[in-house]
Amino acid sequence: MPDNAQLAQLFERQDVLDAWLASDACKTIKRLKTFELSRKVFEGNYGEWERAIVSRHTDDPKQILMDGRDRTWVEDYLVEVTRTFHNLAASAFTLVDHSRKFHAELYATDNLIPDYQQHVDDTFVNPAEPHVVKCLRNYVQHKSLPLVNASFGLQFSPTGGIINWSVELNTARLLEDFDWTAQARSFVEQSAPKLDLAALLRTYRDLVVNFQDWFASEQHRVHKGAFDQRDVVNQRLQELNPANGHAPETDVEVASATNSTEDQGSE
Repeated sequence: MPDNAQLAQLFERQDVLDAWLASDACKTIKRLKTFELSRKVFEGNYGEWERAIVSRHTDDPKQILMDGRDRTWVEDYLVEVTRTFHNLAASAFTLVDHSRKFHAELYATDNLIPDYQQHVDDTFVNPAEPHVVKCLRNYVQHKSLPLVNASFGLQFSPTGGIINWSVELNTARLLEDFDWTAQARSFVEQSAPKLDLAALLRTYRDLVVNFQDWFASEQHRVHKGAFDQRDVVNQRLQELNPANGHAPETDVEVASATNSTEDQGSE
């Protein structure tokens, strides 16, 4: 049974939580956390893609020669590469769309992030890679899944072997009967006869991560007051209960379950 001091502490902790949950700062941070989900989905899909394309990689020259003779693994490998590529392409522009909408709703009217459009241009407009990825997303959604090719080469050396592995798309097939933008078409044509899909997506991932890191830093600048208020709340909650001293930042609640035997009978 809690004593009076413990009860007072519990009530104060609940008062702090209630005040936090009702505050504008909490509502702002919850919105930011919701937006972060789009980035995490993109990064999760990219991680799956990377794991899929390296799942057959090996540094053993003997193994690569055996894989070249026994090709029973090829179909399953290409299905998984294609599946993860499809998910990555879809989430890539979900993140772009969510970023655009988020900026329009929270920052555009008062021009709170003045350099936003310049960073968008530097990341998504001027480089060719984002145009290619966007066209590939449309290709996947509106035409067909592209035929992905996996190729490897083995170069022997005195210390062993060097294995070159790539995941590619046939550029002639890509350009057939599909409306590519000028920048994307030029990039694909210059890549002929094979577009290195892994290298393309790696470059695109780096562009997106750099942009989202910058955007997150600007959000923290604009909403510094909300984050400062959260830190004060966390400090007080930590003082009241060191084992659970964090202010909620999402609408997801984690409830602890206990097993009760009160209603259990015996047979």
